[in-house]
Amino acid sequence: MSFRLYFMKEWVNMRRASALLTLIFILMLSTVNAQDAETKDVNARSPNPAAMSRKEKEAKKKKIKQKEFAAKAIEKGKKRHEKLQTREVRKRMKKSKNTANLNNSHKKEFFMKRWFKKKQRTKKR
Repeated sequence: MSFRLYFMKEWVNMRRASALLTLIFILMLSTVNAQDAETKDVNARSPNPAAMSRKEKEAKKKKIKQKEFAAKAIEKGKKRHEKLQTREVRKRMKKSKNTANLNNSHKKEFFMKRWFKKKQRTKKR
C-alpha cells in the first residue's frame, strides 16, 4: 500500500473521529442546559418558610382585595366609556381591537378575507 493511500485513509478516519467527538460534545452541552428552572429544586434542604402572623395574613388579604377592586373599577370605566360612544364608533372600536389582538398574537387574517381583500396598489410615476 502506498503512503498516499494510507495517508488518505488515516485522514478520513481522523475526520470521522473529530466529527463524532464534536457531536458528543454538543450533545453534552445541550443536555446540561435542558433543565427548566421550574422543575429544578433550587434549595431542597431549606426548611419550610415560617408561618405568617395574623396581621401579615390580613395585610395580604387587604392587598388582594384592593387589586380586585381596582381591576373592577377599570372594567367599569371601560364599559362606561364604550356606552358614551355612538353605534358606528363602537363598531369601529371593536374592529380595531380585534385587528390589534390579531397583530399582537402574530396571527394572519382569515384566509378568505385575505384572498378577496382589495389590494393596495401604488401609483406609477
